[in-house]
Parts: sequence; C-alpha cells; structure tokens
Amino acid sequence: MTVHPYPDQGPADWLKKHYWSRFAVRGPQSFAQYARLRFTPDPQCDGQPYADLEAVEGPAEIWQLGIIVDMLAQHTSTPQECFYAIWSGWSGLNAHGAATFAIPGRSYSLFRGTAHCLPHDPTYPYADETKDWQLPIPTLIWPSDHAWFITNDLDPHFATIGASEAAIATLLTDTDTDSRIDIVVDKCPEHEPPYYG
Repeated sequence: MTVHPYPDQGPADWLKKHYWSRFAVRGPQSFAQYARLRFTPDPQCDGQPYADLEAVEGPAEIWQLGIIVDMLAQHTSTPQECFYAIWSGWSGLNAHGAATFAIPGRSYSLFRGTAHCLPHDPTYPYADETKDWQLPIPTLIWPSDHAWFITNDLDPHFATIGASEAAIATLLTDTDTDSRIDIVVDKCPEHEPPYYG
C-alpha cells in the first residue's frame, strides 16, 4: 500500500491562507487540542546545540509518523482518502503527476493515499522498514474531512498534531506503554516550544 501523485491542488486550497513561519511548524490553529510527537527530547533550554544531545537509538521518524497516522484513522470519516504533502525541495523527489502548491515560504508536492500508507509495524523492534517507502518523509498529512492535521517541518525535532480531544486522548493512551513513541500535549499551542539551535 502506497501513496500516489495527486494531480489537483484543490484539496490543499484550505491551507494557502496560512504563512509558513507559524503554519509549517504548528499547523492550522483551528483544532480542539494539540500535541507534539517528539522525535528527540526537548532541549533543556531554547537554542541548545544539537551537538549537546546524547545519541539515542530509536525508530525512524517515518515509522513513528506511520504509527500515529494509523491511530488517527479511527478519528476521521475518510480514512481511505488522506493527503500527504512533501516538501518540493527534497533532492531526487519524483513528483511526476503530482500537483504543487505553496504557502509563503514553502512549496509542496501533493500525494493521496489511505491513513495506513506509511511504513509501520508496532511489533518491529527497530522500525527499520522503510524500504517500501520510496518518497521523502511527508511534511503535511491530513484526511479529506480535515478531522486532524499533522505538520512535520524540516528543522524542528518534533511533529505537531492538531485534532479533537478524543483523538489526542487515543494517541496518549495507545502510546503510553511504548517508549519508542513520545507524545506530549501542547497545553498552550499559541506559545512556541523550545527549539534546538
């Protein structure tokens, strides 16, 4: 199961009113609750160098996203139609046939698939199963009914998830015993979290 280039930028029209500096990292500010999927722990202070972070072996970021999107599938009426936008600047991106769209500061290529397209297997210990995924990691993910939204910009150490309170509760409950997935609720999504320098 994979995604396919989508030739019409129409499904992304609702995103074009946003400006990159806020939207690309935090997503649309229209959801009941927000959470962050942390690929690495938050820095101890804003601007902490990545070089100060101790190396931690963990699952691939795309695997973690796959687990989250799979969980969110039960919180959309359109799990069979989800959109995956991939930053157009990736080297070697084969986006032939995919519509492109832009928000100020970023441009993306649009793909369509189901909520179960990203490579993931909860039982796989190292999550190194990306051989069937031939594209760069998605930057934006949303279902056709806009029930939730994930933004995974290039620089931050986390992805932001906007959804209903029930959907965020599902993520927290279902990942509580899996140390490979680090979800934290954004209690003040209007405030910026700490970033690495």
